[in-house]
Amino acid sequence: MITLRALRLADLDMVYQWENNPELWHVSEQKGPFSRAEIEAFVEKCVDESNPEITRWLICRGEHAIGAVDLFDMDNKLNQCGIGIFILEQKNRNYGYATIALKSALTRLSKSGIESVIAIIFDDNQASRRLFLRAGFIPGRSLIYNGKHATRFSLSLPI
Repeated sequence: MITLRALRLADLDMVYQWENNPELWHVSEQKGPFSRAEIEAFVEKCVDESNPEITRWLICRGEHAIGAVDLFDMDNKLNQCGIGIFILEQKNRNYGYATIALKSALTRLSKSGIESVIAIIFDDNQASRRLFLRAGFIPGRSLIYNGKHATRFSLSLPI
C-alpha cells in the first residue's frame, strides 16, 4: 500500500542521504553535496506547518519511505503551487507508486483550496513527463532551467 506522510525531524538522516545522492541531482537544481546543517534547516522548514516555502510528503510503501513529493512556491493569493516527485531507488520504479502518490497529493491540494499546480520537468526526463501527462498536466512553454531544456507543465484542480 502506498501512502503519503509528512516529513518528521526523525527523518533527518534519511533525507541527508537522499539529498546527497548524486543520482538524483540531474532532476534537481543540486550541483554538489549539502552540509548536515543545510539538510537540518531544510527538514525544519518542511516540518514547520506555518512555513509556506516548501512541504515534503514522504511516499511510503508500508512503513518504508521510498520517495517524496515536494510542494514549493505556495501562493495562497493565487491558490497555486509547484510540485516535484521522486522515487529514490530504481527497484521501486515502474510499479505505479509515483502515479498513486501524485494522485493522492493532488487530491490533498484540491481539498486545501489549491486550484493550480505547476511542474518544471527537464526534457530528458521522459518518465516524469509521462507521469505528469497521464495525471492530466498540460505542457506549456519551454524554458532553460538550471542550464537545461525543460517544459513547464500545469494542471487546474477541481474546486
